[in-house]
Amino acid sequence: MQQNDKSFAASTDGEWIKAGRSNKRAFCVELLLVPGEAAMVRDSKDLRADAPILTFSPVAWQAFLNHLNRVED
Repeated sequence: MQQNDKSFAASTDGEWIKAGRSNKRAFCVELLLVPGEAAMVRDSKDLRADAPILTFSPVAWQAFLNHLNRVED
C-alpha cells in the first residue's frame, strides 16, 4: 500500500465513486479503480489538493475483497 502517490493520482482520468454505505455526516469514502494498475481510496470530505489517497495494487485490492467476502459468509 502506498499513501499519497500524487504523481499516479494526477495521471488518472477515471471518476471517483462514493461507497454505497457512506452517509452524509461521516464515514464517507470514495474509490477510483484503474484497471490492471490500482485501486485508490480517499475520504470524500477532504477536498484539499494534498489530501491523503491510499493506493492498493490489484493483488492487494483483490485480497481485501476476498477477505470481505469470507467475513460476510
